[in-house]
Amino acid sequence: MFSAKHVFTRKDFFQFLDLEIRRAQRYQNFFSVMKLELPRKRTTAANNQLKTLKALVKLLREEIRETDVIGQTNKSEIMILLPYCDSSGADVVNRRLSSLVEDFHFGEEGLQVKFGLISFPVQANDMAEILYRLNERPQDAAVSGAH
Repeated sequence: MFSAKHVFTRKDFFQFLDLEIRRAQRYQNFFSVMKLELPRKRTTAANNQLKTLKALVKLLREEIRETDVIGQTNKSEIMILLPYCDSSGADVVNRRLSSLVEDFHFGEEGLQVKFGLISFPVQANDMAEILYRLNERPQDAAVSGAH
């Protein structure tokens, strides 16, 4: 994982997510979690993948709110915690970010990013269910963009 301003490690991101779940349950709030998954290509050098992730994070950081939390949850995956963002607001963010990614040039080869989106408590009501739905049902709220 790389260190960049405002990008948290897997452990730290999941701590933020756990706190947000407890806060939302206690105060009956809502939030959404977005997952961006890069293709895992064996031919792509690790250094190129890292450059792509850094460029993607920079693009995302410019477009999301300061209060949104970005975490790199594995080598080819980024998650964004969107506090106080219900499913309709998350859909707007999803469309806007997927459009930006489609229009952004990440290098010589095309990049296909899969987007997943879950809203709490409507589509999931605990961490296990959030992660399950993001990982097992990406087609429900996934957009693929190649350029």
